[in-house]
Amino acid sequence: MRDFRNPRYKVLRDREECIECDLCVRQCANEAHYRDKKTGALRADSMKCVNCQRCTLLCPTRALAITRWPQVCLLYTSPSPRDTERSR
Repeated sequence: MRDFRNPRYKVLRDREECIECDLCVRQCANEAHYRDKKTGALRADSMKCVNCQRCTLLCPTRALAITRWPQVCLLYTSPSPRDTERSR
């Protein structure tokens, strides 16, 4: 069954830096990293990521990063003075 919820974190892999050593696959306790059976490429299931940062710390080429997802801009959550002037 597919899960259509948004993940809390997004795993980013720099394809140019990644040497496909599979260290992330072996070290991830949540099995967020895996090798695609069809293409053989390394993939990440962001739904399984808990932001432990283990993969980013152990990656020998620093090809991995984890960000909060979805990224929310908190700058515009409150009305700005410009918005209150328009409503007058």
